[in-house]
Amino acid sequence: MRFVILFFCLLLYVNNLTAQDGKGFSVVIEASYKKSPKPAIVLTWEKDDRAQSYNIFRKDPQINTWQDQSEWGSAIASLGKDALSFTDEDIEIGKAYEYQVLKNCTPATPKFISLAGGNDSVTSYLGSGYVLAGIDVPPLTYRGTVIVLIDTTMVEPLAAEIQRLEQDLTGELWKVIKRTTPRATTFNPEAIEETKNIIRAIVENNVNEQYSILLIGRIPVPYSGLMAPDGHAPDHVGAWPADGYYADFDGNWDDVSINNAGASREENKNVPGDGKFDKSQFDIDIRIPVGRVDCYNLTSFAENETMLLKRYLDKNHAFRSGAIKPVYEASVDDNFGAYGEGFSGSAYRGFGSLIGKSNINATREFLDSTTTIMFSYACGAGSYTSCSGVGGIAEFSKRPITSVFTSIFGSYFGDWDSKDNVMRSVLASRGTVLTTGWAARPSWFFHPMGLGRPIGDVLLGAQNNTQQYIPPVYYTKKYPNGVLYHVGGRGTHIALMGDPTLRMTSHLPITAPSNVVSVSGTKDVQVTWDPVPGVSGYMVYRSSDGGGDIFELLTTIPVTQTTYVDMTTRVGSNIAYQVRSVVLRETKSGSFYEASTGGLSNRLTVAIDESEANEMRIMCAPNPMSNSGYIQFFAPHAVMADITINSLDGRVLTTLFKGSIEGGGHSLPIPAHELANGIYVVRVQLNEKSITSSLIINR
Repeated sequence: MRFVILFFCLLLYVNNLTAQDGKGFSVVIEASYKKSPKPAIVLTWEKDDRAQSYNIFRKDPQINTWQDQSEWGSAIASLGKDALSFTDEDIEIGKAYEYQVLKNCTPATPKFISLAGGNDSVTSYLGSGYVLAGIDVPPLTYRGTVIVLIDTTMVEPLAAEIQRLEQDLTGELWKVIKRTTPRATTFNPEAIEETKNIIRAIVENNVNEQYSILLIGRIPVPYSGLMAPDGHAPDHVGAWPADGYYADFDGNWDDVSINNAGASREENKNVPGDGKFDKSQFDIDIRIPVGRVDCYNLTSFAENETMLLKRYLDKNHAFRSGAIKPVYEASVDDNFGAYGEGFSGSAYRGFGSLIGKSNINATREFLDSTTTIMFSYACGAGSYTSCSGVGGIAEFSKRPITSVFTSIFGSYFGDWDSKDNVMRSVLASRGTVLTTGWAARPSWFFHPMGLGRPIGDVLLGAQNNTQQYIPPVYYTKKYPNGVLYHVGGRGTHIALMGDPTLRMTSHLPITAPSNVVSVSGTKDVQVTWDPVPGVSGYMVYRSSDGGGDIFELLTTIPVTQTTYVDMTTRVGSNIAYQVRSVVLRETKSGSFYEASTGGLSNRLTVAIDESEANEMRIMCAPNPMSNSGYIQFFAPHAVMADITINSLDGRVLTTLFKGSIEGGGHSLPIPAHELANGIYVVRVQLNEKSITSSLIINR
């Protein structure tokens, strides 16, 4: 699909869309799953009386072609107007899949859309919904490196809070690099370049690393472009803040061509050689999310800048330590309503797959503090310091806002480097807000958070997307192939206020195993550890021979006991073991594992008896088994192997592996969810010899 794309504010209005708010342009979707008799992901969505058909697409979430829809390929299903669900059985447990659901809708009465070239009749429109789904997706054991930049004046007063933040990030599997940067209360091109060079030196030292950047304090603010994504011209046309500059090392950032001195705010004026860049859109894909915690010039707050920063860092720790316990609900406070763009579509498209389509509350106000909820969205006519129908600096500086991840949209305040700015005031407020974005121009797509991804991934999607994810599409007589309304797409103004590493599950910390001990026996190495309450199991890793910090995963499926027998090591190896607690998370996107940091064992030299170690051996674990487990076996030398699960009368029920294998230890997953409760025989045939083990399935 290729659409005519409107990047600028050419759409004036769509008449008679009296019931067509952001929800109408969205497929409010969630995912569930089943493991037996055959694994399947089940998508369900809310009914829309205007829908004429639904098309379902699926892609690999690791591959993104932001510029178009090519990676989605052809629809995997086309459904009628009354369809409310789709079941995908062509899936594997342990893999993630990204789905796009498009609904084609017909207006209830004739409509017209007003473009720059005049009125045009609307024949139909598209709504969209997205979900990142999976069943028992394996845990990450490393999330990447966070570059934490602190302005020089805040290093000492925030020392304790920054140290605590570093500990929290390490506990969530991030590596932390801290640096100090110059403070700049006014636009300062030299300080911007000094800050960029600090980041560049880190990134260029390891270009293959996955980075995130967290700015704390009054870090210099870059400006770029000739734009007014809020549509206010000529007073707001010019350069807007552009934190994405700090994440882009390959794009073109010239300061030679834009000559615009007509903006009302001095910072928005952009002329050649002033240190403000020319481009309004990113010309390459951004790979590093940047989040900013900046409480400068919030003069309506009783607290000073340092106190507001401390409060944010306290909120951040309270969430990560589990002291903040939000309800898995979302609110949408839409004060634009029936507007042609459907501003609140960012909320409806994303929140269903995170907290459930029935848990989106469109009547709760943004400042309602009765309960703490996970997500919120608000929009209304705006100024730098207020959002109509939502609140303004007088409220934000005094009242708690009790959601964690929020987005707020309206005129002017998307230009966030202004006095008493709405976005930064919401972030600095009492309550629980930890991130906020200006979501609508362009749309943001929150669905990756459903499988444990951080809010920084959502930011990257907003910064890079052109047509991979689609907001409202109108089909008209003049444009029968569709008009994609995508104001602000890939704009350099797109920014995140808050910590980009935060996840929906960051408030559920996982304790690492303690007292990990490894002992070499005559046939194998036994690893033991103390139990951790409330976890789903453990993952066991082994270091490379001779030391180093590279650990190999031994258990593709979590073990539930506190003992692991390693048959796969070699005599004389000098090794250590690492054990991580894992917890199976359940969301409205499916299920996925998250891991703790690793508990480390003693290092030992393997001293097994080679004559005993070279015997054929087999072990099933856990045993009894419920939905998943593994078989571990030892082959004395390279052989042809045939590994099967059999009934007690000898019938082969499942072949786990057939082919040649190397000598040594091996581990294979057992698809226990495909087996009924009962007793089975696992048989390992190695050339002409075989060995068996009983297997009990009990759910």
